[in-house]
Amino acid sequence: AGSAADAASASAAAMAPGVVVAEVWRIEDADAALAAGAGEIVFDPFLRHPFPAVSRVEALAARAREAGVAFRLRLPTIVRPEERKKLDKWLALGTPVLTGHVGLLHELAAAGRDVRGDYATNVFNQHTAAELFALGARSLTPSVELTTEEIAAVSAPWGGAGFEVIVYGRPEGMTLEHCVLSAAFDRTPTHCRDLCTKRHTDTRLTDPAGYVFPVATDYACRNRLLHSRPIEATEFLPRLHAAGIRRYRLLFNVPGDDVGAIVAGYVAAAADVAAGAMPGRAVREAVGEAFTRGHFARAV
Repeated sequence: AGSAADAASASAAAMAPGVVVAEVWRIEDADAALAAGAGEIVFDPFLRHPFPAVSRVEALAARAREAGVAFRLRLPTIVRPEERKKLDKWLALGTPVLTGHVGLLHELAAAGRDVRGDYATNVFNQHTAAELFALGARSLTPSVELTTEEIAAVSAPWGGAGFEVIVYGRPEGMTLEHCVLSAAFDRTPTHCRDLCTKRHTDTRLTDPAGYVFPVATDYACRNRLLHSRPIEATEFLPRLHAAGIRRYRLLFNVPGDDVGAIVAGYVAAAADVAAGAMPGRAVREAVGEAFTRGHFARAV
């Protein structure tokens, strides 16, 4: 009887479509993701100036809970001692958190918080994953520089359980300590808030090859340089599912993404794959030709 129950449980797990996680920085994008069927909302209040009102984020978290959807805050990857106090009012909300800061991961997990490790924890192999799980991480996001087969190999000892993969959006490729806007307008960081909050809210840098990189000025006046094109990895869902991975994260960190259509497309694609079918093309149709397959099929 026990073996039959175990087999039934394993079969049910294999058929589970997984959780589509929407990471956003705007309240309206979170609401669009909720309406489209996201299974978890990750909200990043630190990505851009100005901070949203804590009361609005609390209300968003309540709406998510009422819908039966998990809610989590994304913490900064870089937090210097003098900046730590800026996190306190957000940590006081008591929500689960996502962080690429290993020190915060350890500290908060030791205090009993639900903490997931972001891609900045640089999980490239099983040894790193094991160490971070030992520090208390509930789950880990492998490096965005790994191929699909490498992700499967890293997560193999856990059967894919406890791993989350970024399948859509623009990861942060670089963090600049000096703000390009304040430099361009000859301002000091303490006297330039009008640049990123009012006059140049959608800043982009163009490289010599013509690629355009969005720039987000974060809570500490650092610039987060985002990838020039979003990753779109619908085609790799079957292999990730076969590896046991059931958490698929979408990054919405620039204006203009059709959040509702993309979330709905991934929810449908995950269900297709769980049912043994190929994923549909709804996301590709929503994104068009301006995307990259990332490193899922090609190593760095």
